Order: sequence, then structure tokens, then C-alpha cells
Amino acid sequence: MSLALTGREQSFQRRVRAFADKHLKPLAAKIEAEEYFPRDFLRALGRKRFLGAPFSRSDGGLGLGWVCETIVAEEISAVSAAAEMARLASAALYSAPLAYFGNSVQKKQFLRPVLSGEKIGALALTEPQAGSDAGSIKTRARRNGRDFVLNGEKRFINQRGRRGLSLPFRCHRPHQTCSVRA
Repeated sequence: MSLALTGREQSFQRRVRAFADKHLKPLAAKIEAEEYFPRDFLRALGRKRFLGAPFSRSDGGLGLGWVCETIVAEEISAVSAAAEMARLASAALYSAPLAYFGNSVQKKQFLRPVLSGEKIGALALTEPQAGSDAGSIKTRARRNGRDFVLNGEKRFINQRGRRGLSLPFRCHRPHQTCSVRA
């Protein structure tokens, strides 16, 4: 098994690198020094579908897989680690659970707007007693008609307040310990 990038992946890498040089490099110092949130840059990434490299085209991604997601992460972080963290939180941490486990309605309403750069995705996992150990979270969901009622407390929600969408992790089984299986 070769770990070298294929010709297609190398071409993709050049495209992402050129994009980062053109659109991110002029902002990098401001992002790093002033804690400036690169909202317009994330919109531009979405227009190119670089926020959805691993996800299917039908979901608004490029359908290129996780090697290409890693290429995007490397090329963006080479210019600005802070901009990459903003991109990663929205494009992978928030988006992957929806891409893999969401139904078509959820994907249309909550995934596509993030992958297009229209909205920012935020992950709500950390809790006071569990930290970021997903198997120890206490937040529960209970069905109330067609809806769910969440009961719990979250902390350190990434990108909160950016007028986006939040994905709270919770346990759906009342009175049971949540487990995370590989």
C-alpha cells in the first residue's frame, strides 16, 4: 500500500494551496493577532465545496474522501492554524455526524447550509462532569410528540455565537450510560 498522494490528490492539493494563498494569506496575520473570525474565508471555502471534501456530492460536498479532507486541513493550517480550527469545527466536527447519520431532511436543513459556507457549524459535546468524554455525557433527549426535549448542560461550545447551527451530543436512552463504539 502506497501512502503517496495520487495524481488526482496532488492536483487537488495544488488547487487548495493556491486558494489558501490567494484568499487566506492576506488575512492570516489579522486572524492570528486579533482573534479575527474568518467568516468571509469560510464562505469562500464553501463556494468551492472545500468545506465538504469528504462528503457526498448529493449532500453538498465533493465526494473525495478523507485523504482530501486531510489535504484541505494541511493546506489551510500551513497558512493559519486558527483559520483551520474554525474550518475544521464546522466542516468536520459538526458535519461528519450529520453526513453519516442524518436523514435526507436533516442533511438538507442542517448540513448543506454549513457545507456551502452559508452557516457555521458548532459542536456541543463538553459537559461539566464529563469533559469531552462522549461516553460519560449526562445530557439526555426524550421524545415529546414529534420533537425531542434536551435536558443537560454543555460547556466550551466551539464557534458558539457565530449565528450558525449547533449539534448537541446527547444520550437517547434515559437511565443508561451512554457508550461510544468504534
